[in-house]
Amino acid sequence: MVFDRSLIGADGRAVMLLRGGGGPVQPGQIPKPDLQEVPVDAVLVDDPDAARFAQGLMPTTAAALLGLASRPDGAVWRPATPPDRTAQQRAEAVAIRLDRFARLDVERGYQPKGDALTLALTGFAGLVVLGAAGIATGLAAADSRQDQATLAAVGAPPRIRRTMAGLQCALIALLGAVLGAANGFVPAVGLLKSRASGTGSPSPLIAAPWGELLLVVLVLPVVAGLLAALFTRSRVPLARRLS
Repeated sequence: MVFDRSLIGADGRAVMLLRGGGGPVQPGQIPKPDLQEVPVDAVLVDDPDAARFAQGLMPTTAAALLGLASRPDGAVWRPATPPDRTAQQRAEAVAIRLDRFARLDVERGYQPKGDALTLALTGFAGLVVLGAAGIATGLAAADSRQDQATLAAVGAPPRIRRTMAGLQCALIALLGAVLGAANGFVPAVGLLKSRASGTGSPSPLIAAPWGELLLVVLVLPVVAGLLAALFTRSRVPLARRLS
């Protein structure tokens, strides 16, 4: 059985490549090629999910008819309920007693890992966002000092200055976080897909740290706005012109 339509020829057969079948060469014997092509009858099973992991499947009876030997290399069990960590440890102990080189794996899907490197990168990104937003907000407040003094002179409430600083800082942090995440995420996905297409392998499974991305894109701008509003003075000293 093959899972890719392009592997079956017009005659309904697939070509199986055997590598390393030459074996040792005896004196006076013609060496066999290391790569042999063996045409076999094939049946197409159109399953894109299976094609991501294997090109085909051959039973042991068919391998014996071709003169090939097979040996057990692994087994797959599908229990009624997913085993917990305690049951997995007991099964691993039994497998090691049977064969000290045996290994037992339980497929649990993608499991996010909050390792130190991810936390360090998230913290560094947070410092960059907060620092850049704070500097930009400070420069904007210095440029608009005269406008703020005019607003205070005409009777604007003192909290308007804090509100303006908080909104400016939150908007700057939001724009910076969104653009930074997009500039890092989109090229990474394109690089993975281009590598897969260049080698002819299926498209890779992309698992992004969504929790850290949401923290940088959504939470940090709110924190930046609150900090800017907290550390901004409500009242601005009025300047008096001297003639």
